[in-house]
Amino acid sequence: MQAHTEAIVVRTTEYGEGNLILVLYTRAIGKISVMARGAKKLKSRYTAVSQLFTYGEYAFYAPSQGMGTLSNGEVITSHHGLRTDLDKTAYSAYLAELVDKIMPEREGSSFIFEQLLAAFEAIESDKDAQVVAMIFEFKMLQYAGYTPTLSECVECSGPIVGTFAFSARQGGMICHSCMRPEWPTVRLSEKSYKLLQTLPFVDLRRLGNTDLSQPIKVEVQRAIRGFMDAHLEVRFKSRAFLDQLHKL
Repeated sequence: MQAHTEAIVVRTTEYGEGNLILVLYTRAIGKISVMARGAKKLKSRYTAVSQLFTYGEYAFYAPSQGMGTLSNGEVITSHHGLRTDLDKTAYSAYLAELVDKIMPEREGSSFIFEQLLAAFEAIESDKDAQVVAMIFEFKMLQYAGYTPTLSECVECSGPIVGTFAFSARQGGMICHSCMRPEWPTVRLSEKSYKLLQTLPFVDLRRLGNTDLSQPIKVEVQRAIRGFMDAHLEVRFKSRAFLDQLHKL
């Protein structure tokens, strides 16, 4: 089958002498791996379209199973700025890895495609990359079918009043009456809890400027990532690098 579709490069791997394997997240058919022959060679016509984070038009032969072969490509947006700033590179690589590891092969989602593209554009335009990442993490959890209980207690369905505690292991917010000392929880401020409740409804295509304190972002990030680690059997190398980068 010959395919022609918009796509974003979410991973590149060297193969042989001068070749690259590209993992593309496409608008039409989802995630697919394609061989870009000679992409690493000087003056190759595939060099520009083979860069990580590039958004472009790609034509490739896609067999019913296995790897495809790139036949043509044209850059729409290079996202060069994501590759020249270490912090932006680290966040963008993490978002790309989320798509690469969570999305099944050849299972398309135009919504996830649009959200990833919007996330890259937001980070490149200097919006808060930490907030962008949290929103995108939530989108991926929703797509994977794992959504934490936020509006009520996950144990008794009662209201969350006064004490705001999130249990990744139990799957959401825990009221004061149901809380157990052996359950690890993330204690949230009221502002953090409200932010966590808002994230599922934020569309990255319409994200404005944000002004959130670092303690609030850290609390919410701990809750989301704790939930991901408890319910997704995936570990992300780029997140470890991102965390190490912020410790420097």
